[in-house]
Parts: sequence; structure tokens; C-alpha cells
Amino acid sequence: MIASKMVDQKLLHKQYLTDELGNKTSIVLPMSEFQDLLDDIDDLAALAEDGGQQAGKGSLRAEKQVSEQQIEQLKYYHNRFEKVIIKLHEYKGLKVELKRQLLLQEITEDIDKELQRIRYQLAQLKKDIQPATLHNVPALPDNTIINNALFSKIKQQILADYKEERPPILLSAPVGIGKSVLAATLARDSAIRTAYPDGIFWVAMGKEPDILTRMTYISHGLDEKKLLFVDAESAGERIKRLTATRTCLVIFDDAIDPQDILPFNVLGQYGQMLITTSEENFFDILKYFLPTTVHFDLDAFSTEHAVSYFMQRVGSHVKRESVPIKLDSLAKLCQHSPTLLGYVANIVKNRELDEWKEVARDLQNTDFEFPEKYPHILMQALFMNTDDLGEEGEYYSSLSVFGDYTRIPLAAINVLWRYLYQMSDEEVENFLTELASRGMLQIRESASLGKVISLHSYQYEFAYAESEVDKLHNHLLVAYRRLCDQHGWISGPNDGYFFQYLSMHLYNANRKGELKSLLLDLDWIQKKLEISPLHTVLMDYDWFEEDEDIDMVRTALYEGASVLLTQQTQDELASQILNHLWDKVSDDNRELQALIHQSKEAAPDWKWVEPFPEDLMGSSR
Repeated sequence: MIASKMVDQKLLHKQYLTDELGNKTSIVLPMSEFQDLLDDIDDLAALAEDGGQQAGKGSLRAEKQVSEQQIEQLKYYHNRFEKVIIKLHEYKGLKVELKRQLLLQEITEDIDKELQRIRYQLAQLKKDIQPATLHNVPALPDNTIINNALFSKIKQQILADYKEERPPILLSAPVGIGKSVLAATLARDSAIRTAYPDGIFWVAMGKEPDILTRMTYISHGLDEKKLLFVDAESAGERIKRLTATRTCLVIFDDAIDPQDILPFNVLGQYGQMLITTSEENFFDILKYFLPTTVHFDLDAFSTEHAVSYFMQRVGSHVKRESVPIKLDSLAKLCQHSPTLLGYVANIVKNRELDEWKEVARDLQNTDFEFPEKYPHILMQALFMNTDDLGEEGEYYSSLSVFGDYTRIPLAAINVLWRYLYQMSDEEVENFLTELASRGMLQIRESASLGKVISLHSYQYEFAYAESEVDKLHNHLLVAYRRLCDQHGWISGPNDGYFFQYLSMHLYNANRKGELKSLLLDLDWIQKKLEISPLHTVLMDYDWFEEDEDIDMVRTALYEGASVLLTQQTQDELASQILNHLWDKVSDDNRELQALIHQSKEAAPDWKWVEPFPEDLMGSSR
């Protein structure tokens, strides 16, 4: 416990810088500022003693007498300590006498210990109030069967106490073995929800995920302050600070590249990462960067479990003894995979018994070419399910056109299928529900987007291979253009998808000239900035790698990011563009001059300020 006597104001009252001869040359800090620092330390000493009396000794948890007020009080103590310790760390770097330096070191260590104590108390108190909120955790499928022994081992690992940061947990298995189902079951376990009261987050990764959007999602889930970021480093710092006093579990599902996980390794002492992957070398690579990683392998079903699961999926109307094929042989053919067994059950449960053998033979058909990364039999089973849907199977493959296959808003699918297949919104939702019941996609609720559709990587790769994606980009653009008025793209719907991905669809539809004009239009930039985070606005400019005009606007927006992250008014946007482009654009550059003219009209009070010459600035140093 910190006591007020640890602060000796006689020693700390005056601080000086000295020259090489040891002569005092100047005071390090203004006296008022340094006195404020001393006052803060005295205040914290009193706070620490008071906090120890009210929240110490562990009696509160034993008696279950906790309250939100106590947690808020501890948060207050923690923030005060953290603020002062930052000042102390800065002060320690100054040139001061050794005795004073040692005393500052001692004070800093004491406050560090107090911070650790407060963080621990916060974590324990929260566990007694309510279980964790589940963020985007998918619902469990019907007839769920999991590996109970492995479930218990991972649960024990998740609930273990650690004196330092928790090791990442990696769950590996081939595609279709049930990693996601096991992870979702763990997330919904009552003991785990109690142990991680600040939230359990489900983050679908997949191929080439937008890391910054996923980091922002975690940050917003941890704190009511909806801060935006322009780079992963600043987002990571924010998450690191938030998780210093928060206990959360983050599940990264369907991870493909181990380096996608590294930016999230900032969860602090009480945060836990659980990662699922089907990539063979994932653990070896991840362990190189995160040596403490704990690895679990999920085995396929036993024959008994495989047969039991298959019959549950078929339904009680079929008796086991009447099945015309050997069920243990079918389980082996399906590699004891619950996903494969489920796909086969989808088909045979509506067929006559004498057709089951034909289905088993079709499952072994190798005439069709599928993406080689995934087991051929898995792709064949998925193909047979789409074929079983008749002409509606084509609808499934059209999902490959959307930008992020782990997070497709229902509203966007409505737009495409209404145009392509003349489906009503109700018919769209009913068909998606059927696909989800077949295990061909997931439907979950999003706080910001409503219903969201999610595919696993192998499902997306299958759909992509089966579709004519180039044509689909144009179809989707036509469908959305019908929803715009005479003002063009800027009048499109704010459905959580259109403004976010229009640039991608224009580029892939080979409408690059139209896209460039859009990215150099102030009204479009402003509209997207109002709807989307700044980093997604900047990402649109990455479609052009060697275009000088595009690069200049991207640079202007990036250099103005510190202002635009908090002020998204058109006046401020126009001012930032003018600040960074005014003296750089030639008079004969019509496109950029048009943007400058737009910006000047939007910010009529803006005035050009001549920057200091670089050589003058250099000489002043």
C-alpha cells in the first residue's frame, strides 16, 4: 500500500538541469506544474489508503456485496494512478540527481503495484455482477454434438489463473470437423461467461480480413466512446488501454494467416484469445511470433458419434435398421466429419430409401473440378446440396460477389436477389434460413446491420468457383443504380453495404474511369466519410496503384486524418483538401482543379497560409 510519507517534498521541491561541470543551468519543470505533480501523488496516497479499506481484503466477493458504484470507484482510482505514473515515467527521463532519480523509481514501482492490485480487484468484482455479453457469437446448430473431453480441456485452459498475460489458445482441425461449433459452445458456457464479464467477442477472419475494422469493432464493444482510427497501431493502443481493467475473451474464427492475429495481441493480463484454423502450418508460424501459444487439435467424430449425428440429422422418420447402406462405411467415406455427414443427411432425408446408394455413389464422383485447397469430397457434398435445391442453387453461388463474405448484410442480398430473381424480401429471408439449416451459411444478428450472413472460407471458394463473378459485379451495380435518383451514386441507400463497397464493385466491373471520378468528387468523399470510418475511405484509393491524382488526394486525406477522425463536416474536409493540395496542383490538371474549386466553395472562409521554408526550419534547430 502506498503511504503519503513516500513523497518527500523537500527532496522533490526543486529540480535542475546541470551542465558538464555540474552547475545548475535551469529548472526542469515550472514550479506550478511540478507542484501539481506532487499534489497528485499526495492525493493518490490518500485514495490508495481509502480504496484499500473499501475494496480490499477480498471480503466483498465472498459476501457478494458488490455494486456498480464500487467498480466505477476502482476505475476512477485506476485512471488517476495511470495518469500520474505516465507523468513519472516522463520525468524519470530527465537529467536529475541520482538520489532523486532513485526516489522517483521507488514511487513509480509502488504505484505500479497499486495499479496491478486495482486491476485485479476490478476483474474479480465484475465476475460477481453479471455474465459476459456475447458479441456476434453465432447460434448453435440443431443436434450439436461436441468432443466433451476436448471441451473440458480448453475450458480449463480458458478459466486458469495466470500471474501474467494469458497465452493464446489455438484450436486446429481440418475443414468441416466442428471447430466453430466447439468455439461457439465454449463462448456460451456459463462459467466462461462469468469469468469474462466484459464481453465475449466473435471475430470472423477468413481471407484478407479488414484488420482495422475488426479492431474498431472490439474497441467499440469495450467502451461507449466510439473512437475511430486510421491505423492498426493506434487502434491497438486503444484496446490495450481498455483491456488493462477489462476481462474479455476474443474468438478469432476461421483464421487463415497467422500474421492477421498479431495486431490483436494487446489484450493485457486479463484478456484471452481463442483462435480456430484449418491451416496446417498455422501453429508453427504463430508460435514463432507468440511463443506461449497453447495448441489443441480437434479430432473427427468416432464412428459411433458420426453415425449417431448422421441419424439425428436425417430425422426420426427413418429407422436405423431400415437404412440400405452401411452407416459405418458412410461415416468413413465422410471422414467422420460432422459437416460432410450433415450435407449428406440434407439430401437423403427427402429421398426414398432405394435412392440412398445412388447418393453415396455420387458423393465419390470426381468428374467436377473444385478449388484444390479443400477436400474434394467436401466440395462435392456442397455441390450436391446446391444441386438438390434445383435452380435456386444458383442463388447461393451469387453470394460470392459481396465484398466481405464473413459479414454480408441481409439488406444487400435483398437488393441483388430482388433484381436477379424477382424475390420478395420475405422470400429471400426464408431461402437464407433454409441454407442455414443445411449448414451452408450462418445467420447472425449485428447491432449495427441487423441480420448478417456469414460464409466460411471453403463455402466462399466454392461459390466463387461456381459463379460468373464478373457479370455479378455489373448486375449488383445495376440493381443499386435503380435505387439512386438523378443525383447518381451519392443518393444510394445507406444499408451498411452500398457506400462501403461501391468502389470495389466499380473496379471489378472494369469501370475504373467512373470510379476515379467518384474518388475525386468532394460530395462523394464527404458522403462516405459521414457513413464510413476514415480508414475505409482511404482504402478506396488503393484500387489505383500508380495514379498521381489519386495518390495526391489519398495523401491529403491521410495528412488531415487527425482532424477528420473527429470532425467530419464538409467545411473541415474541404479545408483539409485545400491545405494539402492548394500549392501542389498545376493549373492544367482539370480533375484536381475541379476538386479544389468544389472545396473552395464548400469552405469560403478558408485562407492559404504559406508554410515555413524547410531550409529556414532546419536552421532554427
